[in-house]
Amino acid sequence: MVIEGRTEFSQTDFTAAARNLPWLTLFGRLALLFVLINVLPVLFSDERPPLGAWLVPPIFMALILLLGMGVSRYAWAANSFREAVGAGPREVAFRLSAEGFELDSTLRRIQLAWPAIARVTETKESFLVFMGERSVLVAPFRAFSSEDLRLVRRTFEQHVTVRPRAQVWRLTLLWLVVVIASLAMWQFLHGAQPP
Repeated sequence: MVIEGRTEFSQTDFTAAARNLPWLTLFGRLALLFVLINVLPVLFSDERPPLGAWLVPPIFMALILLLGMGVSRYAWAANSFREAVGAGPREVAFRLSAEGFELDSTLRRIQLAWPAIARVTETKESFLVFMGERSVLVAPFRAFSSEDLRLVRRTFEQHVTVRPRAQVWRLTLLWLVVVIASLAMWQFLHGAQPP
């Protein structure tokens, strides 16, 4: 069975997809980790400087990281949109068949056999077809009729075997445990010394 769909890409398609990309949410995790790394030593210390002296700088840096997250999402969306359609017509065609998934636009034609697809994530507006950890194709729902949309979902479920991916939260938790353990050890060693 062959399922075909057509639509016009807009930058909004890519902006909405960017909210669901793990590597673009990394800035938020880094911001939280940065605040914790800078606030925890003061909490474990016997001498506490004034509140503004130790709390304002890490919060300021966290805000900068969060701003970076927003900017990087917008930049990814703008670049991906330009790479997908360029300055020409924005129409794009999708095709799902027994052989795989195809995307055809004015600039490129991408043909993926089913084993080449790492995973498919469904958002509110589109399918995100991951070819790797950082390589993704966006297929908006509006490209397909409602009946075809059900078939597309079923086809992805049948043909795409989800490969295990790196657990970013595990790594973040590990770093957090290491930081807390280091701070506890530092407090223990420095707290035992006579003044």
